Amino acid sequence: MIYDVVYVIDIASTTSGGNKFFVELAAEATKTYKVALIAGKTTPEARRLLAGVDLYDGGIYGDCELPHTCPLKAAKFLIYATKVLTSIKFRLLHTNAHLPNLLAYLHPRRTIATIHHLEPASLHPLARLIQILELKAPKLALHAPHKIAPNAVVIPPILRHTPPQIQHTPRQRGLVVMIGRLEPRKNYHLALVAFKIAKTLRPDLKLVIIGDGPLRRDLHRTIKRLGLQDVEIKPHATEEEKYQLLTQAETYLHLGHPEGFSLALFEAATLGAPVITHPQVPAATLLKTPNILTVELHPTSIAKALLRPPPPAKPLNKPAEFAHIYLALYHKLSEKLKKG
Repeated sequence: MIYDVVYVIDIASTTSGGNKFFVELAAEATKTYKVALIAGKTTPEARRLLAGVDLYDGGIYGDCELPHTCPLKAAKFLIYATKVLTSIKFRLLHTNAHLPNLLAYLHPRRTIATIHHLEPASLHPLARLIQILELKAPKLALHAPHKIAPNAVVIPPILRHTPPQIQHTPRQRGLVVMIGRLEPRKNYHLALVAFKIAKTLRPDLKLVIIGDGPLRRDLHRTIKRLGLQDVEIKPHATEEEKYQLLTQAETYLHLGHPEGFSLALFEAATLGAPVITHPQVPAATLLKTPNILTVELHPTSIAKALLRPPPPAKPLNKPAEFAHIYLALYHKLSEKLKKG
């Protein structure tokens, strides 16, 4: 048997945007192609979505939530993935992020590498070297949500978006919402400083942050140090609760950098919420709607935007489809390989 597409991902899960996209893409591809997926760990929810995929799970990452929290297991995973790839036959290899993308050096004429975003210059030297190798690796195609390199194939890392069926209520004056994992690149500390500045002129402002992560305790300390009263961190919320907050928010604030596509921003904007973000977010570039305001990542610029956010927009009421673009890419590259 020959697989049409083999996917490689370190942790197959649905808890982060990039990994969820990749799992859903593998599941979608089974409608047209014979598909396998190689992972170092597969969560129960991802396993359910991958029911039609031949799954090779090395069980390497165990209790690790994210690959970078268990760096010593990375080499073990790459060895496992290499062994599986040498034991099966396949036409296309699609890898997802950082270390798995290095497999392009072993299969340069078959690999499609997905890079969701470039890391900051302050990255650890070893991680920075991996990113350079990842970009320089010979490959069949480089996929990204924005033009990170001249040869990048730009496709949003989502398959489809169906507008949620929710009750739209009047927007709450002063309600600012942020959604995302509590980690440094999301710039929550910057948001808190900007919020404090804006609140001196608009006492009615209230900030609700939905998310959990390694910065939670530090953010609580910063909130206390800045003397902020109207800031709430909700570690968990259902999808329905998130959507309801987005329909009520006067502003959705998104400051993640470096950032991938940002599905959260995409959902907020398509629900009609006024969005404040920065110019480098791919979703903001794709949508280009009047309810999105881009500002520089500086507390004063963000505070000014919070004082006068953009107007809300009419919610998107039609589904957006992107899955067929990926299937067309696979077909095009397969035909290219056949022609030699």
